Amino acid sequence: RQVLGALSGRVRASLIDDGAGLGGARAAALLVAVAGFVAASAAVGVTPGKLGEAVSGMARVAGRMFPPDFATNIGGIASAMVETVWIALAATIMGMAIALPIALLAARNTAPAGWVSVVARGLMVLQRGIPELVLAVIFVVAVGLGPFAGILALTVGAIGFTGKLLADGLEAQPDAPAIGLASVGATWGQRTAGAVLRQGMPLIVGIGVYTLDVYMRAATVLGVVGAGGIGGILNSTVQSHRYDRTLAICIVIFVLVYGFERLAGWLRRRVS
Repeated sequence: RQVLGALSGRVRASLIDDGAGLGGARAAALLVAVAGFVAASAAVGVTPGKLGEAVSGMARVAGRMFPPDFATNIGGIASAMVETVWIALAATIMGMAIALPIALLAARNTAPAGWVSVVARGLMVLQRGIPELVLAVIFVVAVGLGPFAGILALTVGAIGFTGKLLADGLEAQPDAPAIGLASVGATWGQRTAGAVLRQGMPLIVGIGVYTLDVYMRAATVLGVVGAGGIGGILNSTVQSHRYDRTLAICIVIFVLVYGFERLAGWLRRRVS
């Protein structure tokens, strides 16, 4: 309370000295942000002393990371990175194949009925409440260790993530082509294939590339829970306190993710 009172007093004084000030709404938002930060820090036990210990610990770990060790297990790292790419690619293709039909049912301008859209969007909201890492743990228990569990986790994750992007994008498309087909007696399937999917193909391809971009990063951490990819080797180096190897793997991951992000951006521009 004393900290909040002191911070609030300083904020009020700064607003008065500033002449025009930030305005009532901005001042209130600033006070709420400061109060929220202080309350959250107190709730989780964050103190200046602990922050100092964290900085000291990070400095100690960083000192043990240099120079990075690229020579040890380079073959295993390369193999795991290739596996990571395949996990992301397979999950994207399977996820798009599942997410697109659900998105067609969720978009209000393509759903066969209003209640169908509500149910489909409810399914996507439900799935988005479960992180991919939690899904990976579940599938590791269900199907065992390995990349198959990671593929299944990301595939299911596409229902909420990619499905919502597709549904929102399809809703924003012009309705004129579909209305024109309906006026000549076209069925729902004919309108969907002849108008919605045809004019929405650049959108669908662009979202697919974006999903692959996101999943390339997500697949790098699935191995932490045994779902394949480079994350397993990364976790083993941390547990064995070989931070020089940890840094080497992080650099490899950064180069892969950055390179693919540039490639994905180029592909999205070409498609659009």
